[in-house]
Amino acid sequence: MDRPFLDILLIIVLIILNGIFSAGEIAIVSSRKSKIKEMMKNKKDIRTERLIAMKENPERFLSAVQIGITLFGTLASAIGGIISVKFVKPFLSRIPFVGAFDDTISLVFVVVVMTYFFLVFGELLPKYIGINYKEKIALWITPLIEFTSKVFAVFVNILSLSAMFFVNSFNLKKSEDQISEGEIMILLEEGRRKGVFGETEEKLIDGVFKFVDRSVKEIMVPRPNIYSINLEDSPDEILKYIVENEFSRYPVYKGSLDSIVGLVYHKDIAKQIWLKNPVKLEKILKKPYFIPDTMEISLLLKEMQKRHQHIAIAVDEYGTTVGIVTLEDIMEEIFGEIMDETDVDDRIERLKDGSFIVDASYSVRDLNMRLEDINIPESSDYETLGGFILSRLKDIARGGEMIDHGMYRFIVVGVEGTRITKIKLEKFKKRQAV
Repeated sequence: MDRPFLDILLIIVLIILNGIFSAGEIAIVSSRKSKIKEMMKNKKDIRTERLIAMKENPERFLSAVQIGITLFGTLASAIGGIISVKFVKPFLSRIPFVGAFDDTISLVFVVVVMTYFFLVFGELLPKYIGINYKEKIALWITPLIEFTSKVFAVFVNILSLSAMFFVNSFNLKKSEDQISEGEIMILLEEGRRKGVFGETEEKLIDGVFKFVDRSVKEIMVPRPNIYSINLEDSPDEILKYIVENEFSRYPVYKGSLDSIVGLVYHKDIAKQIWLKNPVKLEKILKKPYFIPDTMEISLLLKEMQKRHQHIAIAVDEYGTTVGIVTLEDIMEEIFGEIMDETDVDDRIERLKDGSFIVDASYSVRDLNMRLEDINIPESSDYETLGGFILSRLKDIARGGEMIDHGMYRFIVVGVEGTRITKIKLEKFKKRQAV
């Protein structure tokens, strides 16, 4: 076999080896621990444990990869030099006007050709393969990287220690392998586009993230909308009130809502009536559960589960009752609005002309979900539609006042004293500037 053919064959082998190490490097670096651990559950393989160990301590495997790549490149360069001197140069020396520059031209020719093949077949193509099949390539290359680490253990240790010395010298801390909420949402959106997740699953996960960030103040039923019973009312008045409103639980107060003395269950009153006993609220009251309005609802859910409570009374820093929260309110933060057969949302009414009459106490967040094109900005300065209107008017509202936002005109159509009660929403035919 001719020597040039052997040299070229050896260079091809070195390029392939370089490509294997390049593909392995990018595959190990870009592979996901979660995916590797999932593979471990499905199939026991010692390589998965070793691969995770490499990812957690990358210094040694990176040193081993660089030793391999450097070694292959150096050997290929040396062989290329031999080809340049022994075969290319003599050929060029026979060509008129070129022979005088045969050393330079032969060297440049070999360098250009080898660089091209090394970049394409030793780097770019292998890395493309490594990125697209990262977990499979990473598992496949792990034993080879470990073997290289053992063979060149001395050099690997020197390189690893040197790298860590400079890392510590420059105070380069190891970044935590954490996934942010934003990254998860991007992955979720990508998964939905590719058919991995459905729209419902995406909304549920989005609801969980928002759930964690919300406080009681953001989801509670505000004080003006609390259905409550006065302890001093007559039994007939109480029964009439319960029949008219059909809630299962009511806060009971004495004098004012700032003096809530307990909770009464509809079923307990019904039981007294069935037993033909006089309805005396004092005897059937349940102990109220008070919470600060700044409490996170994720913590509240745990507390309500632990205490077996279905309703909590929210108070502000002055001890004033500002609202109530039920388990259903908390669940709706994840699953969306839950309406049973007795629920009728009379807070929003659609008129024949396409406009809406909306209760001013309607939550901005709920209204954004109900009318997807309304896009009212959420803010810590307000929770309700009425609060949003006041923040824009910057004054006490009067009937007939209006503001424009997005695709809608908001008109104050109901006022009681200083409080907005009803707002009319008229949609523009063309989108208006905010």
